[in-house]
Amino acid sequence: MKTHNPEINPGYLVRHSLRMRRCDPQEAQMARTELEQLPGMDQVIFDPSTRTLRIAYDGSRHKIDELLEIAGQHGLRPRKGLWTRVRLGMARNVDQNVWDNAGYHPTCCNKPPQE
Repeated sequence: MKTHNPEINPGYLVRHSLRMRRCDPQEAQMARTELEQLPGMDQVIFDPSTRTLRIAYDGSRHKIDELLEIAGQHGLRPRKGLWTRVRLGMARNVDQNVWDNAGYHPTCCNKPPQE
């Protein structure tokens, strides 16, 4: 079993893998370094041979669009194909579900829900 970053709640761990456009390897390394420094990041891997970005993070702290914006500042942008758009849509859906579940507080014992 892999040990995760201690500040990450394993119940909210989200993993995504995206194909990226061509970019300079130094810029990709800078993006990877900046992403790794964010709190709640577990793993950031960029494979230059396949141009694949693999990220694992605490979904109660971050969303995929926020992370792609940071990567995009360094020239690391996702491909523009149909499959990439579908995968990004699924990633956004997963992120929203995790985000909503992280903020849910269950009620019990016939008490009214607290908002």
